Amino acid sequence: MDLPPTATDDPLAQPTAIRLFEALTEARHPLTTEEAAERAGVHPNSARLHLGRLAAAGLAEEGSDHGARGRPRKTWKVASGGRIAGRPPDAYRELAQWLGRSVAVMAADRAEIRAQGRMIGREIAAESESTDGPAVLDDSLRAMGFWPRREQKGETTCFTLCNCPYRDVAESNIEVICTLHLGIAEGIVQGADRRARVTDFEARDPKAAGCRIEIEAPTEGSEESR
Repeated sequence: MDLPPTATDDPLAQPTAIRLFEALTEARHPLTTEEAAERAGVHPNSARLHLGRLAAAGLAEEGSDHGARGRPRKTWKVASGGRIAGRPPDAYRELAQWLGRSVAVMAADRAEIRAQGRMIGREIAAESESTDGPAVLDDSLRAMGFWPRREQKGETTCFTLCNCPYRDVAESNIEVICTLHLGIAEGIVQGADRRARVTDFEARDPKAAGCRIEIEAPTEGSEESR
């Protein structure tokens, strides 16, 4: 069950908000609050709160439907300039490009698919000037639509992925998609900081999400960081 949204929450940190944002994206036309709520499977009152926060964050736009009788109904659509972590929510286009590059090695073995993913990850990391591996991965996961929840325990950073933007593709070929994603995560982390590394990757059912990635990176002042 979602917690009531607050001003300090990430507007897409909760499953309800994610489902509503996806409903707006898939509809490709403005939805009323009731329509968005029905598609996301939530109560209209809850939908109204989350949609308002998406609009305040620049991810959705509010409008009016003047076609019906009576008072105009409030409508919602994905903001034309809506960007997450500086990039548009276009996960499938990126995945198609990456799979196109990887198709030549898919007939080989998981090690080669993973290696291809690392190459892609290093290219993503090169777009950032940061040398903080976990931070670059966090930004990248958010940009790709995974909506990570981050926890820090000493030098270990754990990400729980609250959404799988590739679930429709992953369901039919989970081994290839998850292996490629593992390699991408490794490439991003090591591309930003060669001392950092992915120590654990736990894939879950794409529909339920909840995949976990653990990273070990030396903190400033530790022996390894010197």
